[in-house]
Amino acid sequence: MLSSDNISWLKRLSNQERIQIVPYNPRTKTIFDVERKYIRSILGNRVRIVHRGATSLKISGQGDVDLYIPVSLKDFDPYLSKLITVYGKPGSLYPTERAKFNIVRSSIPVEIILINTATDAWTKGLAFEHYLKSHPKELNAYRDLKEKCDGVDLREYYTKKTEFINNILNKIVVL
Repeated sequence: MLSSDNISWLKRLSNQERIQIVPYNPRTKTIFDVERKYIRSILGNRVRIVHRGATSLKISGQGDVDLYIPVSLKDFDPYLSKLITVYGKPGSLYPTERAKFNIVRSSIPVEIILINTATDAWTKGLAFEHYLKSHPKELNAYRDLKEKCDGVDLREYYTKKTEFINNILNKIVVL
């Protein structure tokens, strides 16, 4: 089931752009490690940096590395300023909530996401991935969903993916 916020967001996505799903690439772990080290040289060694998304789950997906920097509200703007100095203007920005930078390292796309840990996007995302890691059948179903979406448009892909995620989150709430 989709929420009204989900529907509003999905309407903004392209129904022309096509999604390409690729098998898990073990090189993504190395890319994550290298970029994490680089970001720590910018933000300091104490900053938490988390590998998330399909490549962290070692399943098929879009082949990009999702690198999250979860921070408190008080650290959001100072870290954002430092990241802008290095990566330029974010591709998307929700002030005090989330900023996303898109780069490419060794031909692999990397999304660097600065995120406020008090947001639903962070807490629900963590809950979803934790659930998948402890429920292999659901992880396989998620992988299968992604693989079946190869070639569909962006809006259809994210609609199916969001419905799947919401169904898992509803199971977590019920449990």
